Amino acid sequence: MSPTKDLPVTSGLGLSALEVKVYLTLTKQGPLSAEEISNYLKIEKPDVYRATLRLEKIGLVKARDTPAIFYPTSKPLKGIDRTYREGTENSRKLAS
Repeated sequence: MSPTKDLPVTSGLGLSALEVKVYLTLTKQGPLSAEEISNYLKIEKPDVYRATLRLEKIGLVKARDTPAIFYPTSKPLKGIDRTYREGTENSRKLAS
């Protein structure tokens, strides 16, 4: 199993931790291909495609023409970074 699969859903957002990471990467880095996202986050490309498809489905990113390059379609969601950090900290506390 890939370490990025089945990550807990980030509280209140309905996004997995991976989807949040991909979204934040795109908002910070600008348009990137799936391969660039994969290399940047050090995750497998199929996981990138699953995350970007979900983000595209809910309107947070949009795919450009071939080769597929994804970019955010809206301003960064307020609180997403804070919510992700809080969720990560809570997960660490539970694992301890």
